[in-house]
Amino acid sequence: MRILVLGVGNILLTDEAIGVRIVEALEQRYIL
Repeated sequence: MRILVLGVGNILLTDEAIGVRIVEALEQRYIL
């Protein structure tokens, strides 16, 4: 199975960065 997480935003610029947050959550739950 392949999953694409397209994130728009940047943590450093205090944008929403929802894609980055999703990847962080996935890394905690699964082996990427």
